[in-house]
Amino acid sequence: MVSISFNSEDYHDLNTFFASLGLIWFVALWTIWLLGTWAARNRYRLRPRSPLSSATRTAVPGVSILRPLKGLDTNLYENLESTFIQEYPNFEILLCVAEEDDQALPLVRELIAKYPSVNAKVLIGQENVGVNPKVNNLMGGYRSAANDILWVLDSNVTVHSGTLARAVDALQAPTKSGKRVALVHHVPFAFSTESRVGSRIDEAFLNTNHAKMYLAINTVAIESCVVGKSNLYRRSDLERVNGSLKPITSTEPNAKQDGLCGLPAFGRFLAEDNMIASALWHELGLRHDLSCDVARNVVGNMSLRDYVQRRIRWIRFKSEPFLETRWSGEGVNTEF
Repeated sequence: MVSISFNSEDYHDLNTFFASLGLIWFVALWTIWLLGTWAARNRYRLRPRSPLSSATRTAVPGVSILRPLKGLDTNLYENLESTFIQEYPNFEILLCVAEEDDQALPLVRELIAKYPSVNAKVLIGQENVGVNPKVNNLMGGYRSAANDILWVLDSNVTVHSGTLARAVDALQAPTKSGKRVALVHHVPFAFSTESRVGSRIDEAFLNTNHAKMYLAINTVAIESCVVGKSNLYRRSDLERVNGSLKPITSTEPNAKQDGLCGLPAFGRFLAEDNMIASALWHELGLRHDLSCDVARNVVGNMSLRDYVQRRIRWIRFKSEPFLETRWSGEGVNTEF
């Protein structure tokens, strides 16, 4: 039998190592959190009105707003209405549902009747392009959109009336790096009217740890970090990428990847939002930007168990983007 003995110096060295490791980890986390807090104060302190809000229809680029729907989400009427009242002169709304008997349809038709001057239409049916039900549901809107700029907005999100105009401003703004902005996204800001423990914990998590980390990573901007609650990008850019994350080597203008490209290529990913953003970043060498608005994420009625299961599902989806198995979750929105 071989015996291993440690003297006091060994224990001292081991304690010093773990203490140093803990200190480094502590300082790193606090640096990220402080950076996120600074970024939040700096970015969201002011929310100026965009000049595009009062421009003429022909003076601004058109935008197609795609909203995937399934069932009656919490606060659904107000969420959808927030897109009908956008202060932007040139947009259409495409409301996508998979089934003809979807519970959201009566509410959607009520809103269309309430705002007859808004170019809004319902698209019923889905195209099966992969395992992601949200992408399958969006395909009708993606193919029929009249404009190149697409704003994909989840059904459990409500936005300020000036959000679209400011997002288009950000999409067209120059960057310090000289690389064009390909995608504008909005940090999720949760609010809940429910008193259950799971709802409150989810609200606290999204508005504190998640928000600070999200803002810090996007401030440093050395890698793509996007969730798909509210994303605005150009269809012409998306049509050039396929999710391989391999840079396009051709020097030809508007060169694209081989094979299937565009939104159908991302139906095989469960976390399609993350993969679309990463593809635009890595394959085209373009960048993302956050506007000074937030995506107000309405938290539903969740128990503590529901919250834990949601976090597990989110971690699995984000850590296994190439998982091509059947998804058993409910609804059309990839949970984050």
